[in-house]
Amino acid sequence: MKSMYIMGLQVKLKFTLFSLLLLIGLCISGCSTTSYNGFYNGYNQAYTNNVDFEEHKIPRDEHTLIAREYNPKNQGKYPTIILLHGFPDSSHLYDLLVPHIKHRRHVVTFDFLGWGRSDKPENHVYNTKSLYKDLEAVIRYFNVEKVELAAHDLSGFPVIDWALDNEQRIDSLILFNSVYFPSEKLLPPEAIARFSEDSIYRDISAWAVKQFDTPWKNGHEEQVNKFFCNEDTAKTFVKIFNHQSMNIQQAFLEMNRFLTDEVNQRREMLPKMKVFSKPVKIIFGAEDPYLNAEVAKEFHSLFPNSELHLIKSACHFVQLDKPEEVANIILKSDTIE
Repeated sequence: MKSMYIMGLQVKLKFTLFSLLLLIGLCISGCSTTSYNGFYNGYNQAYTNNVDFEEHKIPRDEHTLIAREYNPKNQGKYPTIILLHGFPDSSHLYDLLVPHIKHRRHVVTFDFLGWGRSDKPENHVYNTKSLYKDLEAVIRYFNVEKVELAAHDLSGFPVIDWALDNEQRIDSLILFNSVYFPSEKLLPPEAIARFSEDSIYRDISAWAVKQFDTPWKNGHEEQVNKFFCNEDTAKTFVKIFNHQSMNIQQAFLEMNRFLTDEVNQRREMLPKMKVFSKPVKIIFGAEDPYLNAEVAKEFHSLFPNSELHLIKSACHFVQLDKPEEVANIILKSDTIE
């Protein structure tokens, strides 16, 4: 007699295959996606016309990272802050924040390999080591001696790793709704849960989104919408991130395959976090159900020289929901010259 476990697997497999066949049938019968190409181009042109920056092509081994530098004349006079995006977004995550801080910062934003406008090599391993090397390439390119690093979401991995390895070169850290260590408090976003779980469901889902544009774009748009509290801001930036989403599939899917192991490996870094002496500002959207206020409190308990800021009416994308409030926190301890 077959065990209940085997029978359960068969039922789940049949259900998953049925769902996949239904999805394929819907797509073949004519499902469609919305193109935001015109919207994105118009937004980019308006932003370029209204915000001064220099674009850089940064060598990263044989590949290229795309970065934007704001107020280069401030380098040496004010701290250099490098703002790192999370997944599944891009450096546009900081478009509303940068205008509020660039007068008192030398600001750099960039897209990781596989994301945004940076190169997307096919024969590349997209994991946290890759993110770390991207960050190192940017720091080296701008010849930064001491740096203020700001992480969001999965960029918590390279930011905290690099900071623990190079504490003497850190001015301070900023953590926006970030992940780094195993926590029972966090709730993985639905898309992360689907593609990071080691299961046949993940593999079939990954296959499906590679074959058909609709489930990927619609799923991406649905997930990113949940990261906002500010509905007006969401109307703009959901379109921007969704426009870029079709080119990030490989990086997103591979990163998720490594994610559980990457999180578990950071358990051994907890002792180093507890003796990290540089200032850490923990700025979380209080309404984020995923990387939530309880996760923020865990970071606060681990970093001895940290301050905790829970921003009301802000969700996962706290820097887009409340850019002015976030900017005030970043700049509040500065000495005005």
